[in-house]
Amino acid sequence: MTDFFCVDVFGVGPYTGNPLAVFLRGELYDDETMQLLAREMNLSETTFLMSDSITTMDGIPTVDVRIFTPVAEIPFAGHPTLGTAFVFQQEFLKQAYPTVNLRMKAGVIPVDMVYEDHRPQKLVMTQNQPIFGETFPSALIAAILSLKEEDIEDSTPIQMVSTGLPFLIVPLRHLDATNRARIHSATLEDAFREKELPNILIYTTETVHDHDYHVRVFVPELGVSEDPATGSANGCLCAYLSKYDTNRRGNYRAIVEQGYMIKRPSLLYLEGERNADQYVIRVGGGVTPVYRGTLMRS
Repeated sequence: MTDFFCVDVFGVGPYTGNPLAVFLRGELYDDETMQLLAREMNLSETTFLMSDSITTMDGIPTVDVRIFTPVAEIPFAGHPTLGTAFVFQQEFLKQAYPTVNLRMKAGVIPVDMVYEDHRPQKLVMTQNQPIFGETFPSALIAAILSLKEEDIEDSTPIQMVSTGLPFLIVPLRHLDATNRARIHSATLEDAFREKELPNILIYTTETVHDHDYHVRVFVPELGVSEDPATGSANGCLCAYLSKYDTNRRGNYRAIVEQGYMIKRPSLLYLEGERNADQYVIRVGGGVTPVYRGTLMRS
């Protein structure tokens, strides 16, 4: 009997993108065991699909999902949303529903699916309304990233943004700066001594291939030194760009490349719409099944 699947999310070919483990019957495990299993899988996230919670909401199949990093449970994450939705459709629904809902601690996240040969080829999640938070001086953030202050693009702010999980959005001038960025742990911990350590997304318009943005994401608080593809962070970036890029006039479409520095190249498709202070933030990509596994039981 299969206990879990491993899928790659946002990949550009075999064994690319962000790997995810999805346990099919999460209701079998208590909180401590879920955390131990996530640590054992040692991926950026592991999800637990609560198969005993499957229901419908306004005719849309809906299921409860919990998400764990190797060190903590989190309320929302992007690539776990798409990967779990894929497994939910393939293993439980087995019909070409255009939309499924995942109920997480951050709320209900709808995922739309485009099919080819009965398998979802592109999945797109609609994220929560963004919350724009604190801004930070470029000198401080440059020091945290082991960069020079002139590496920071100063036409838009360095700002915390959340669509369910907060990220500090940092614009950089050049691809070279994103490649040189390294978290200076002592400076980071000193600057945020009275707060939780921030998740950090850095980006530039200079890219490796013909895409719109190049992104790197660091999640030190949750034990993820660098993430190869981050749907939650890129949702925050999409909201940020929708707010500050006046050339797009509230309608935003972009293709983001991520994961190149850690040899897990990934592509994420962003769609943002802004009407006054109301946003529609959507992040999409592909999901590829890699392997299935069974736990050894004594």
